[in-house]
Amino acid sequence: MKILVPFTFTATAENAMKYAIEVASFIDFDLVCFHATETTNVSDEDKQDKIEAIERTLERLNPENKVSIDIHVAIGDYEEQIEAYADHDDIRAIIVGTREVSGFEKVMMQGRTARFLNGVTMPVFIVPEHYSYKPIKNILWASDFKPIPNDDALDPVVNLAKAYDAEVRIAHVKTTDGHKSPMMENEMHRQDFLFNDGVKHSFKKIRRSSVSKGIKHYLNLKGDNDVLVLMKRKHGFLDTLFKKENSIEFSVNPEIPVFILHEDGRKLRRND
Repeated sequence: MKILVPFTFTATAENAMKYAIEVASFIDFDLVCFHATETTNVSDEDKQDKIEAIERTLERLNPENKVSIDIHVAIGDYEEQIEAYADHDDIRAIIVGTREVSGFEKVMMQGRTARFLNGVTMPVFIVPEHYSYKPIKNILWASDFKPIPNDDALDPVVNLAKAYDAEVRIAHVKTTDGHKSPMMENEMHRQDFLFNDGVKHSFKKIRRSSVSKGIKHYLNLKGDNDVLVLMKRKHGFLDTLFKKENSIEFSVNPEIPVFILHEDGRKLRRND
């Protein structure tokens, strides 16, 4: 089982790789350091130069050989090449770095992040550029209590919590005074069941005027969450968040790592 780390020869990518090395060594995964040139006129010599440069970087970042790291240099679009590579290997997740941006660049980065997340079908772990690794103790999952088509979609966060013996805080932001619908009540009980197998978990109700404001309020209130989990749906929740300026920080300028899952659980169990 492997985790893929996109690598772009930047400090942000190096920090994501350092984080990935710590996580992979803790939960016993191998890594793939993945670089795509995004051009087609690359010679074999240029490709070999890239590989050797990556090898030198990895010798510095992984001096004790904590984990096994494969190197793959592809030619073409990042998202397409990642998907093509994952189709032939046991890739379970992607860990990618993001740098802090502001102004117009922040809006542009939002679009690129959304494009990346729409272009891959695996769980994506986004690491802020200045975030230093620490063992995961508290995981905040922002749940909308809407049905998830595939139970396997939650496997990554369940397995992460088990590996670290972390608590999953299932937070629901209540934006109206109405009661939860029967459908939402059923989903809450279903989630309680899914996390009940050896996973510490609790439910948190947050009352705010919007989902994004509620998540941000709870993150600031507690201050001890190590990972924020969001579910990317085909239509709704995360897609809506991307359209709101006050929610850009969750994907573009996050304060803590953000773990984004897909509601249908695609490719989580490809080779099982």
